[in-house]
Amino acid sequence: MIPYFHNSREYKFIEKEYRHLSSKVFKSGIFLQGNFTNLLEDKIAKKLNVKYCITCNSCTDATYFIIKSLNHSAKKMKIMTSNFSFIASGTPILRASKEAILSGCNDEFLINQNISKFRIKDLHSIILVGLFGKLLDEKFINKLKKVHKVPIIEDLAQNFGAKRKNKKFLIGDAGSISFDPTKILSAPGSGGCVITNSQLISKNVRSLRYHGKNGNKFDKIGYNSQMSELTACYLISKLDKLDKWNKRRIKISKYYLDFLKKKEYITTQSEENNIYHKFVIHTKYKSKLEKLFIQKKIQYRHHYPNFLSDHSIFKNSKVIYKNDNNFVNYLISIPNHNFLSDGEVELIANQLKKL
Repeated sequence: MIPYFHNSREYKFIEKEYRHLSSKVFKSGIFLQGNFTNLLEDKIAKKLNVKYCITCNSCTDATYFIIKSLNHSAKKMKIMTSNFSFIASGTPILRASKEAILSGCNDEFLINQNISKFRIKDLHSIILVGLFGKLLDEKFINKLKKVHKVPIIEDLAQNFGAKRKNKKFLIGDAGSISFDPTKILSAPGSGGCVITNSQLISKNVRSLRYHGKNGNKFDKIGYNSQMSELTACYLISKLDKLDKWNKRRIKISKYYLDFLKKKEYITTQSEENNIYHKFVIHTKYKSKLEKLFIQKKIQYRHHYPNFLSDHSIFKNSKVIYKNDNNFVNYLISIPNHNFLSDGEVELIANQLKKL
């Protein structure tokens, strides 16, 4: 079986290092708020060229903390984001007692760029999702800032290591990143962080993640959303390997893309600004490809089978620039992780040739 996910194969590669690092944490006796967490935050901030990185328990928490940390009018109750994403891109909006404005997506699965023309009264902020590893264009983000004049939050859960043409990673006011086991920089459990160049947002997020603590006082209601020292040390161990692993995954993805460019009625994301966290295909031949994969024992996934607005918790949300309801029925995600062998990549590519 060719696995869709890479975790078990990755563990074989770094097992000895994990054991060594685990031993250091246990011997220290410090499991929270220790040197590994501080070091990870410093290393991520440096790698992504931002002033501040604040770790927490999940990317979902990170997005919510950003919303709560914005120095913005409480009367502004609406937050706009993509209708096509994982549920965690939208739930922080509801958790913050805001109204979700959900936009359809373009052919590359990113938010419809016509939102730059859409006028919304009492708009609080915009959450832009870099879905499947592709960052949104900087010109588009700057246009949104100019037109809507609200903070831009980047949901970068699937983008770690991606770069725009100008080498920038963060364009918005703040970004949330996931270290879920399925992500590019993956933890053996949950984890996330906020990145920002705003001292105010950084200060507010640090307070929110640990019970509302401010210095030696607890002057607001906060949360317990800490990253463990074990998780931090594992992530540090992967940071130096990540560029090499990313290059391999991008190379595999571009190999697939070369075959698909010649096919009609098939769309996927382009190479620009893309780290290819997932390789997702939109095709009317989805059922045929599934059958081919099953015959060859190749795992695949379906990202995502529903729009956010299909879930009952978003039933009162406004939807703009709607996609066709059948859009999600023609999606298939294929293995493209860096631990695939050349032979496995070729086998997968041979199935794409048959479309």
